[in-house]
Amino acid sequence: MWGPEDLLRWVALSVAGLVMVVAGWYVSSGEGRFGRQVGMLDLAVAGVVVACVGHVVWVLEGRRAVGERRRALLGEPLGTAAAGTDGAARIAGSDADGLVAGVGTRLFHRTGCLLAEGRGWSVGSRDEHVEAGRVACGVCRP
Repeated sequence: MWGPEDLLRWVALSVAGLVMVVAGWYVSSGEGRFGRQVGMLDLAVAGVVVACVGHVVWVLEGRRAVGERRRALLGEPLGTAAAGTDGAARIAGSDADGLVAGVGTRLFHRTGCLLAEGRGWSVGSRDEHVEAGRVACGVCRP
C-alpha cells in the first residue's frame, strides 16, 4: 500500500513538526513576558500544523492505494461510466446460467461475477446453495 517514499515523507513532516514544537517551547520557556513568547507560540502552532499535514497525506495516500486495489480486484463501481460498459454487463448474467460457489465458501455468485470469475467453481441452483448455508454475494446480487 504505502511505499518507502510515503514513509519518508510522513517521518520528515512529523519530525519537522516535532522540532518546531520543541523549539517553540524551549525558546519561549526562558521568556518572562507573554509578548516575547507569542512568536515562539506561533512557531509551535505551525509545527502542529506541519505534523498534521504529514498525517493527513499519509492517510490519503493509503486511501488512494486501497481504492486502486479495490478497482483492480472488483472493477469500477456500478454507478460509473466504465461499469456501464463492462461491469454491468458482467453482472447482468441471468440466474439461468447458474450460480457458482466454491467448497467452503460463504457466498454464492452469478457466473459473471468478478469475485467468482476464473475460479472453476461448481454451478448449482439457488436452492442448493441456500441448503449448503451460503448467502448471496453483495456485489453481483444473484
